[in-house]
Formats: sequence, C-alpha cells, structure tokens
Amino acid sequence: SRDGGVRVTAREALVNIGKPAVGALVRTLADSRTQLRWEAAKTLGTIADPAAVEALALALNDKVFDVRWLAATGLIAIGREAVTPVLRLVISCANSTICRASGHHVLHDLAQQDEDLAKMLAPVLAALDGVAPSVEVPLAAKTAIAVLAGVSP
Repeated sequence: SRDGGVRVTAREALVNIGKPAVGALVRTLADSRTQLRWEAAKTLGTIADPAAVEALALALNDKVFDVRWLAATGLIAIGREAVTPVLRLVISCANSTICRASGHHVLHDLAQQDEDLAKMLAPVLAALDGVAPSVEVPLAAKTAIAVLAGVSP
C-alpha cells in the first residue's frame, strides 16, 4: 500500500503471525520492488526467526542501503546462528565493498555480544578492514567457519 499506516498495520499482523509468515517474507526479499523488500526485511528482523537467516544474509548485498541495513539488523537480532551464513557471504563477495561493509556490520555487532565470538571473528574483522580484503577475507572467514564447526582449520 502507498499508505504507511496500512503498511505498519500489516507488518504488525505479520509479526504477530510469526514463524508461519517467514516463508512468504523470505520470498518477498527477492521482489523487484524496493518497498516490499524493505517491509520484508523489517518484518523478518522483528520476528528474528533463524529460518530467515540465509535470505537475510543474501539481502546484505541488496542494491538499496536501507534494505541492507534492515537485513543486518535482523541478522543481529537472530544472533549466533547468523554467523556462518554471513561468513559464507563475505567469502563469496570479497570483491564487493558494499557486501563487505554489510558483513562487517553484522559480524562486529555479534562479536560485541559474545566474547567467544569476538575472539573467533577478530581475524575476519581485521581482514575486512585490511588493505587487501579480497585476498584476506576468504581465508580468515573459512578459518572462522572451521572453528565454529569444531574442525581444526
């Protein structure tokens, strides 16, 4: 709707529905219309269901900043379950400044919430801030994924 009040009411209704609404909202994240992607990201972030983590991670590479920001906020709300999908994303888009910045935002904020994650993600965050992120990020992120999975890197 063009009416913001209608959109807010619909968003609140979807949040109240919760998990059963996640599948439709995930599909909406791929819509060509910016407003729909924005609403889906906002709603998914409020619901904070781990089932949305992959779609929200992909939305970190959206062409619209506000959608990326809301996707990041949703991933941060989901918490630790968002780490591996975001690490996989920064590996796949290590050449994209936008994608790296979005990934950094999520990983940084998650690291602030968990001391163990902070230690594990420190090399990834340093690589994202480094002088050659397209080279450094994939290695650091793959190592962090291995550590998260309990596999020796």
